[in-house]
Amino acid sequence: MFKLCFFLWRRADFSHRQFADYYENNHAPLGASLSPPMPDYRRNYPEWEGGEAPSEALSFDVMTQIWHKRREDFANQLAIMTRSPAKETISTDEARFMNRDRQLFLALDERGFPAPGFETDHKQEDHGSGYKMLRFVKAQDDLSIALFRDRYEAEIAPRLGVGSNVKGYRRSYALLDDEYSFSGGAQNILPIDPAATVFDMIEEFWLPEGFDEDQIAQLHRKGIDAGLVDDQRTFRCRARECRSPGGQFAAPFHAQQKVSNAVAVEA
Repeated sequence: MFKLCFFLWRRADFSHRQFADYYENNHAPLGASLSPPMPDYRRNYPEWEGGEAPSEALSFDVMTQIWHKRREDFANQLAIMTRSPAKETISTDEARFMNRDRQLFLALDERGFPAPGFETDHKQEDHGSGYKMLRFVKAQDDLSIALFRDRYEAEIAPRLGVGSNVKGYRRSYALLDDEYSFSGGAQNILPIDPAATVFDMIEEFWLPEGFDEDQIAQLHRKGIDAGLVDDQRTFRCRARECRSPGGQFAAPFHAQQKVSNAVAVEA
């Protein structure tokens, strides 16, 4: 299974809530109508404690995730989406609410739950009611991404995924040298500088209702106590996740619905 994340920023005259509202009610259904079907397509809107991201690099407004069964399927989607009139239609709509001069695209190696296990097939799980937490993990400087991944999967992921009362748990390791990993803007695509990358892996936790801050803190500590993670550069946030089963747009996102600052409820 081939997974990509797109980190996108809003236009300066849009609030975060206006950005999310436009994305869910306009851009997501437009994109789905022009794109070949995907196994899964999700948008994650971060809710940082205190309302501010811990660094400028993590100040994105949405983390969009897409999955394809094969790289070739994504290449086919990309070819379709970059042809006119689809390219012009999507670009015009993006300019209505996105900052198209700032984007980050990452190819990812996703590992599933339960751990350990080097799963190659993404399952579109419905985690029901509950909460979602994202963790952006930075490895210790003396570890390569490959070694960090292998040790984390063997030593840490089983502790976090089993006995933690989580409903779902996934790790996605950044493939910085992949041809589909790049940064910059729509007119200025740049390779990713590994030295400037602020995270090496993204963890996703789907948590049950009633999962309180103390339990979240304990879960966080389990992942940084083994000497693999740089705890000064590892950050967590809550996220509102909007899902489009089968690659088709699902329920609309309502801007007036309050998102909790404690833990964001899944859409």
